[in-house]
Amino acid sequence: MNHSIQRFHELHTGSELLFLGNAWDLLSALALEKAGFQAIGTTSWGIANSLGCQDGEQISFADNLKVIQQIVEHVKIPVSADLEAGYSDDPQQIVDNVLQVAQAGAAGINLEDSFKHSSGLRNIKQHSALLAKIRTALDQNGFGGFFINARIDTYLQQPDPLTESITRAQAYAEAGASGVFLPACRMKNTSKRLYPPSMCR
Repeated sequence: MNHSIQRFHELHTGSELLFLGNAWDLLSALALEKAGFQAIGTTSWGIANSLGCQDGEQISFADNLKVIQQIVEHVKIPVSADLEAGYSDDPQQIVDNVLQVAQAGAAGINLEDSFKHSSGLRNIKQHSALLAKIRTALDQNGFGGFFINARIDTYLQQPDPLTESITRAQAYAEAGASGVFLPACRMKNTSKRLYPPSMCR
């Protein structure tokens, strides 16, 4: 396990709460590092908007990767890359994209289970199989321990998502995800969101 990947895991298992600063370009990443953040998560929304586009894989994977590489090469803290839904409908291409991000020096990725160019979520079995394929490819290519953050978009798309969210979280963890992320969860007995939409990577 390389140093960046190891450090990122340590930050997730330590006694202190981990806050990821969201960077959209090199200057914002450097500012976050200087401000004391211990790790960075790139934001697809921010990167896309900085390039004059909307979020939702409206930029190319190559453009996203270029920004990720610039950040990784100039900061000394771990970087997790937001890959939205993987920038492809082809599972093997998504695996290849993840490997390129790992080769660029990132410590992890954030990968969503929702479609970007249509509504709905990937089938649980299909997405679990994709995560397992990604984990196997990472392990076989020297990136053991690489952090796969599986974003579950049930709360963004379904009226009563709790049961399916739990099912998906369990399936994704069993498939090799290192962690799960549920944007737009609401606190019990209140309308307040735990993760406002503006905070969703």
